This record gives sequence, C-alpha cells and structure tokens, in this order.
Amino acid sequence: MESPPSAEAPYSGHSSAEYHVGKRSIPEAAVPWVCRARAELFQPWIRPEHTVFEFGCGWGWNLGALQCRRRMGHDVAPMTPRALASLGVEFIRETSNLPGASCDVILCHHALEHVLEPAQVLRELRRLVAPEGQLLLTVPDERERQYRRYDAKEPNHHLYSWNVQTLTALVTVCGWTVQESGVRRYGYDRRAALWATRLRVGETGFRWIRRSMQTARPVWENLVRAGLKSV
Repeated sequence: MESPPSAEAPYSGHSSAEYHVGKRSIPEAAVPWVCRARAELFQPWIRPEHTVFEFGCGWGWNLGALQCRRRMGHDVAPMTPRALASLGVEFIRETSNLPGASCDVILCHHALEHVLEPAQVLRELRRLVAPEGQLLLTVPDERERQYRRYDAKEPNHHLYSWNVQTLTALVTVCGWTVQESGVRRYGYDRRAALWATRLRVGETGFRWIRRSMQTARPVWENLVRAGLKSV
C-alpha cells in the first residue's frame, strides 16, 4: 500500500521550491522593506531584552528587523537556515532543543493552518514561553470564494481554517490565557514588493502600493494574543 502524503511535503519535499520560491520569494532589495513593515506588527509587544522565537518563520521576514536581544526561528523549509543567517537570526531545527520557559515572545504567523496537529503545536509553544511571556498568533480568515470548493492543486496547502471564535477557543483549550483577539487586514507584501522593485519606487512606493491593494481588495487574518496569565 502506498504511504499517504506527509503534511510537510509541500514545504520540505521536491515540490517545496515551487511554494517557497515561486510563491513566497521577493527581490533581495525589497527584503529590508518587508522586514521593517512586518516588525511594526509585532514590535509593540517586544522589548530590547526579550528573546523572540517564531514557529514557521519561512524566509525570516517577521524576525529580520525586530529590536530584541535574541531572534530565533524554526521551519521545515530547506531554504530557511540560509535565509535566517543572512538576517542574523538563529535557526532552530527542532523545538525540542529549546529549554522550557526560554522565550519571552513567540510568533506563529500564518503557520498553524499548515500543520497536521495544531493543538500539539500550541501546547509545545506553551512549554517554551516564559511565565510573563506572550504568544502572537495569526491565521488567515478565508472568506474568499475560492475556498468553497476543493482544488487538489490549490497552492497554499492549508489543512485547517478558523474564525475568531474557534481560534480563540482552541488557544484556550490548549492552556493559554487569551488577552486579545480579533480580525485585521493583511497581505500583499510580495506583490507590492515585486511592483515597487519593477517601478523603482523604493520602500515608500512599496508601502503605498501595499496599502492601496489592501484597501481595494482586502483580505483578512484572525489574530490572538495570549499568555500564561491574564493581564
């Protein structure tokens, strides 16, 4: 009997280049723009003395411009170690290598929908967070018409979808204390970076293009901020 496909195959197997390079990569000149834009989303909860860890960090854009003591990332993608090294971020091959309560802030940005056992991941991240630490979690809020039918060639390979109610419930069941939850606009970083590079309009142009795309055709993400204690 043929073995079932692995949940990690699209990101770490032979087809991973199509996903990570064809769908996720951006011009080298645009990497600092995207890193700075992403840092603005997370920096309000991160202090200079903090250790920050991201589960499912991909190219490392969320970590690259964060102002903190230590930045670490984990992913199964084959390009991750080199990408993180170029940004001065530590690559963590297995989360089990990290001691418990060692991370002040944990990021999980559009990664939980890709894993086979999301509850198991949330419990492992709970092991890693410091007593006063926080989890900053986001997943797509998939309202688009394309998700109303099955497409075997759909490029995102998502295994789960949540809304604010169900995501917050899952986080709570896994032992976290939710401090904030909601929905916000996101997206178009890659498209805006590609267009800004082609048009040679720099970071200011990148931000204007991205904001215009988000306004014209908004896409949404669910977000949860949680810790081990209520605040």
